[in-house]
Amino acid sequence: MTIGWILAGGRSSRYGSPKAVATLEGEYLARRVADAMRVAGAREVRLVGAKDAVARRLGLPTTDDDDPGAGPLGGVRTALRCSDEDRAWIAPCDVPAVTAATWRALDAALATGEPIAVAEDAADVAWLVLAARVGDARARVETSWLAGERAPHRAWSWATRVPRPADELRNVNRPEDLPGRP
Repeated sequence: MTIGWILAGGRSSRYGSPKAVATLEGEYLARRVADAMRVAGAREVRLVGAKDAVARRLGLPTTDDDDPGAGPLGGVRTALRCSDEDRAWIAPCDVPAVTAATWRALDAALATGEPIAVAEDAADVAWLVLAARVGDARARVETSWLAGERAPHRAWSWATRVPRPADELRNVNRPEDLPGRP
């Protein structure tokens, strides 16, 4: 079985308010990510690091980040530590166009590759849109963490890369980054 995790603990300083509850076409960004995970087969979707008020608005359970302020690698580490399933899908709250097809493709890549599979497009790797075989991934991420690594692109540079459409992987850092905005 698979559990979905949405990283929602950042400060959203460039956005100006919590991105998890920013809206696109009347729907919260984090809810769009959660819905894609559920459609793809996640048994449950949880937030990592979300403030209580944000979690209540989204109607999703939240887990405190083990390392608040340490960046997204800390959130991924928390998700892997708290996963009670053998597979985990993890994404930031600000990739509202990610689809169930991406989650299925990442999950399929785990069967033959490394314990983490990440999405990539022709121009970039989305290091935080990932699927993981929890046990093996947890051990490897923890080793990187204990060695002082805090950058996902170095912590799991060995991950299997799965090509996906660029529009699914675009993240929203500022309100003008929302699809359809000038």
